[in-house]
Amino acid sequence: MKTLIASTFLAIAGIATAPVAEAGEIWRAGGFEQPESALFDTANKRIVVSNIVGNPGEADGNGYLSLLSMDGKVVARHWVDGMDAPKGMAISGGKLYAADITKVRIVDLASGKLVSSIDVPGAVFLNDMTADASGKVYVTDMLADTIYRIDGGKPELFVKDALLASPNGVFADGDRLIVAS
Repeated sequence: MKTLIASTFLAIAGIATAPVAEAGEIWRAGGFEQPESALFDTANKRIVVSNIVGNPGEADGNGYLSLLSMDGKVVARHWVDGMDAPKGMAISGGKLYAADITKVRIVDLASGKLVSSIDVPGAVFLNDMTADASGKVYVTDMLADTIYRIDGGKPELFVKDALLASPNGVFADGDRLIVAS
């Protein structure tokens, strides 16, 4: 893949003379209900998909997580139920964390059971998540220009700044967070 990316870049720059490989569809999975996010569970070699099912800001109990195999087969359409409108997810310490409006849901990866919920005081619309190398989890609040950090199951304000401009995506990269607004 690094070679393909490098070849594509060089071809775009007009340097390479070799033909550029085209990307093609490998597989397609369907039947989801407003899928919002997909997360690769590297330890278990599977993909988790969050399904909002309705209004993304409504606490209606309709949301769930689906489980896919690496070849795109649906392993469990309703792997974890009991959520409202799950969006971004992160994995830390054998647990999957899912942003769910004003709560962070915690799922045991081994059993697929929803084990707890963390209320995030002041949260308006939690959206994306990431985990750093030390196991701390970060969640964006798009409508409050905020990022919260969860350490030891306790949420805390990490940064609140209008310059975040509705933080949608977040990614832990070494000792920094990359935020997409």
